[in-house]
Amino acid sequence: MLSPLILGAAAVFAAPSAPLPVAMPEWLPALVAVVDREMATVESGRRLQAAAGDVELEARELPAVGPPILYEPGARPVFAIDPRRARELTRLEFELALARERARAARDVGVRLIELEQSAEQAVLEYTLDRYRASAEFRELVDKVLPRARARARIASSDARLSGGASRLHELPLPPRDPERQVELVAMFAAEPQEFYWAVERELLRAPDAVRLSDLETFLWAYAERLEGVSCPPAGRYCAIEGRLVRPAIVKAARAALAGGGLDRVREALGPFQGEAAGRLRERARAWLGEPK
Repeated sequence: MLSPLILGAAAVFAAPSAPLPVAMPEWLPALVAVVDREMATVESGRRLQAAAGDVELEARELPAVGPPILYEPGARPVFAIDPRRARELTRLEFELALARERARAARDVGVRLIELEQSAEQAVLEYTLDRYRASAEFRELVDKVLPRARARARIASSDARLSGGASRLHELPLPPRDPERQVELVAMFAAEPQEFYWAVERELLRAPDAVRLSDLETFLWAYAERLEGVSCPPAGRYCAIEGRLVRPAIVKAARAALAGGGLDRVREALGPFQGEAAGRLRERARAWLGEPK
């Protein structure tokens, strides 16, 4: 039986093939309003609300594999929510799921990049730490799974020292549900932000249209002036350009980047999230887990 909340990051890139609109139940906007009041109590939550404030809610029947809340970009972007699956979530699960999709909406530049997903997940990590500090109710719910994460973090740290590299524990799949998934990501970030980024990227490697910024930059450097010569058969696994086969995802991302203002807009959306901001956030994550600085 599938978990009611499968939050693998790859799911954000797996748009439903035929999303079916359904009636919006009265309890769903009311629940979003409750979560909105909670999000507004912390600065990081207010930033997420402001960035995605104009995006409307829409009730849809979403695929069983993937999040029950999904940001869908486009000319009329929406937050698609599956009422049947959303009803099975705890309020904390719903809150973190909505925070994730709002973070993705805030970084929507029409290009599906691994780094944008990493940045969005980092924003949710910051939000989690803020809410934990500000809300006794949030803190009580997260504290139920925090001891296991702390113990796992100690084992991972010991394993990394003995192996002389990354802990093998960090190669295991992330928990499928929150708050366990989110707490595990905080623990990874506290140990080493690169482990956090790799966990997010590892999930996205299953998504057929996720690309790295460096790959996109290289492709545009070589072919930006010659994209009209790309041939992409509808049923093919590759596109062809000047005798080379390339992933359709990189062609799609290149065209979207050029149509949306080029790589400068993409870099602006990313910002320096892996620099000093990550260092400060890591200090907070380590203190949260009770680790020395």
